[in-house]
Amino acid sequence: MADDLFIGTSRELQNIISRQLSFLTTRSHSYKTLVIAALGIRASRLCKALFILTTSSLREEANALLRILIEVVVNGAYLMVTGEKEFNAFVAFPVVALGKSHRAYVAHEKVHSTFTEDFNQLVASNSAEAELMSGRTPKDSSWTSESVYKRAVAADAIFQHDIFADLAATAYAGAHDYVHGNFPGVLEIISGLQGEVLKPENVQIDESAMHSAAAMALLGYALSLDAHFQTGCTEELQRIILSFAKGETQ
Repeated sequence: MADDLFIGTSRELQNIISRQLSFLTTRSHSYKTLVIAALGIRASRLCKALFILTTSSLREEANALLRILIEVVVNGAYLMVTGEKEFNAFVAFPVVALGKSHRAYVAHEKVHSTFTEDFNQLVASNSAEAELMSGRTPKDSSWTSESVYKRAVAADAIFQHDIFADLAATAYAGAHDYVHGNFPGVLEIISGLQGEVLKPENVQIDESAMHSAAAMALLGYALSLDAHFQTGCTEELQRIILSFAKGETQ
């Protein structure tokens, strides 16, 4: 019953986000708004994929998608509440990272002659421009020094809810091993290889918890879009919050 509530709520939220993004992109908008809209589309796609995986034998992979989904919505909300410095870092840092990878690749003696010198100079030039734009260097490991949790807290403080911080502290943190290839992510697989059939109560991955977290991620993003861009979806979203609460207490 709870899973039906979460899945139904997520589908409704996907429809609302789709309308919100149409509202944003059919009017005059900045490139930053377009990026925020694109993150909303990706969040919806990740949610759809997650629900497909949880109904198959790929629950570990669903948990990995959940972590990505949460970071996507946190990043989008964080970009809404921060300035051009953070936005420039978000869009330009991947070029900085690419330049670093390219230099390491061509430095390897076996592949030194793979690229022309003109191409190498082009990559170096683009990387240098990206460093200036982003304020980040090849020594940095991310586009921001703020952790996902701190980004979530910053967004929650503006939008006056605790959705993102709660997700970052719980579901996002809990899915760490499933993204990074650590031991807990293969326990169920090991049991299968040993011929064991795990009872539902012994499976570490809680599908209802995943469905709930995914729905909350979309709810947080829809609320943030509505508050920041005045998309006119406040009543719908408040109704969803109330139905969500009633469903959880039944």
